[in-house]
Amino acid sequence: MFEAELNKFREIQERLKNEYPEGGFVVIKDDEVLGVWLSRHDALREGIARFGNIPFLVKDIRENLDDISNVINFSRDIQFA
Repeated sequence: MFEAELNKFREIQERLKNEYPEGGFVVIKDDEVLGVWLSRHDALREGIARFGNIPFLVKDIRENLDDISNVINFSRDIQFA
C-alpha cells in the first residue's frame, strides 16, 4: 500500500525540503501532489476535502523515507472540532 505515493515522495522530497525549509506535511494520492501544509492536521483536512474516503499519503517532508510510521490515511471515523 502507498507504493505509488512513496515513489512520488522519493522523487520530490529534496525539492520540497528546499521549497519549504520550515518543514511541512505533503499530501499525495497516486502520482498527484495536493500540496504542503505546516500542520499534519491541516494536511489531513485538505486531503479529505479533495480525495474523500480513500487512502492517501500524508508525510512529513523532513522525515526519513524509510519511516512510514507517520503515514496517515483517512478513516471516516475521524472527527474534527
